[in-house]
Amino acid sequence: MLKWIKRLLFLLAVFLVALLVFLGVLFHYVNGEPSYYRTYRWTSEERAILNQQAADKFTAIHNLAAAAWSAEVRAQNSRTKSTQPAPAAMAITLSEEQLNAFLIHNFKAEMDVFVNNPGIFLRDGRIILSGQPRELNLGYLLSAHFVPQITSDGGFQLATEKVLAGRLSLPQPLIDMQIDRARNMVQRLMPTWQRSATMDAQGACNTAFVEATLAQTLVAGFDRKSGPAVLFMPGEKGKALPLRLTAIRIDNGQITFTVRPMQRAERDELRRTVIPEQPR
Repeated sequence: MLKWIKRLLFLLAVFLVALLVFLGVLFHYVNGEPSYYRTYRWTSEERAILNQQAADKFTAIHNLAAAAWSAEVRAQNSRTKSTQPAPAAMAITLSEEQLNAFLIHNFKAEMDVFVNNPGIFLRDGRIILSGQPRELNLGYLLSAHFVPQITSDGGFQLATEKVLAGRLSLPQPLIDMQIDRARNMVQRLMPTWQRSATMDAQGACNTAFVEATLAQTLVAGFDRKSGPAVLFMPGEKGKALPLRLTAIRIDNGQITFTVRPMQRAERDELRRTVIPEQPR
């Protein structure tokens, strides 16, 4: 009897040691920071310079969209028909530092409501969003890894690759549960956005149209499908101008994407996609 008691105590001790080691490793990985994560210690002057560099590139895209929009308006108002050249494409490259400086410089107050220490990181074809959600109050970093790509049919897909707590990958069923919650929330709001969405003859869209388009892309990404490959830039009178996203590349801490103004047929197709016709 004494021998069995000793053996049982020995097995219990081994189990407890293994459990402590497992918990120690788990704590280490959850509380550790991923290798890609970093916090930027800019001075206000350094951040302003990086923000301006990013803003200048966005301004170049805005000017491209505005020029195409103005040319189409002039052509439509002209009494003589003129052939408009095909819209030119433009590629811009943004560094990880420029992106983060732009977000912090312009949207820090809005982000602080939801997340501590937010960051965008660019690694090997992936966009990584990282931060400490205030609502969860976890005390460690959560990061979501997305793989953006232009699909063979010209759509845009933003697939969720994985989600980490610290350096530890979260179980897929837990990720799927959160994705389902987000999908259901977006799908509840979608009809409201679609009912209010408008696009005029030159393609200028109201806020509801932009929200409905981005929501479709988000839901498609959840399901590993493609949504509209569109980038919106601010236009006149509070409207947004759509641009076709034709290419995207991420490497060496930089993201490069190529856009061009959308032609009339493409805008009509986008309108039908975002605002489906109601049965009569």
